[in-house]
Amino acid sequence: QYHVALDSNYCMAIYEGRVNGKIQRKFEVVNTLDAARYYKKSSGRAGRSPIVPEEKNGLKYRCKVMTGTHVLLLQNDDEVIDVTDKMVVAERLYYVAIIRSDGRLILRNHQEARKAGDLKNEMNANDFSLKDGYRSQVIWSLSKFHALVENSDFTIDKLGNVRLIKK
Repeated sequence: QYHVALDSNYCMAIYEGRVNGKIQRKFEVVNTLDAARYYKKSSGRAGRSPIVPEEKNGLKYRCKVMTGTHVLLLQNDDEVIDVTDKMVVAERLYYVAIIRSDGRLILRNHQEARKAGDLKNEMNANDFSLKDGYRSQVIWSLSKFHALVENSDFTIDKLGNVRLIKK
């Protein structure tokens, strides 16, 4: 037997590719019950396949986000940022707070300390722009997913130093 909370999603896989010169994205959400079945030790899977497929509708797997995964927001897909500049990182660093089944992510600023209930009125669905200033909470769909993802594009050590992963 195993017990899981059914009101949340375990992770979301993001698939990305170019179609007719434009970046297209798709997603696949894995709920906690499916994840529990997958990771259950007694399932007897030798040589496990990944929890999500490597390809979806012709788009290749880009990354997996889970609750707590950090992202560095970008203004567009081609933007390059200096991750050694602590101020640049501070204004762009968010973490995944909620994964919705419809493919939207609720991101919270990494410095935000208020309770989630206090932030409901501060939900912002606009594209990320440095001109907007501090945003405590952002709701993002994949069409706006201009970001670097922790453990896929960068790592953060315990001191907050960010290092890009070479691909």
